[in-house]
Amino acid sequence: MSDPNNHYGSPLEYATVTAVMPDGQRITGIAKNEDTFSLQLLGRDEKLHLFLKKDLRDVLHERRSLMPAYTEQMLSNEDLQDLLAYLTGLRGE
Repeated sequence: MSDPNNHYGSPLEYATVTAVMPDGQRITGIAKNEDTFSLQLLGRDEKLHLFLKKDLRDVLHERRSLMPAYTEQMLSNEDLQDLLAYLTGLRGE
């Protein structure tokens, strides 16, 4: 069942959506608003893209994050400690 407003999954503000243009170009981002006829998408380029669905080849609702995958190998122990110290400092503690 199609759920353009994403009522049954992640909240709309976190929904990853790809708009597929007629020429196959893809714009991926976060759905800001969607209804039966239109889609507003905040793209990875941090621009708001407005589409009429009739002008698109497809709209893909994906259950994945735009954030890059994190693995323990990405940060050394020292870098991780520095990050935690920085984040703790933001709380004012």
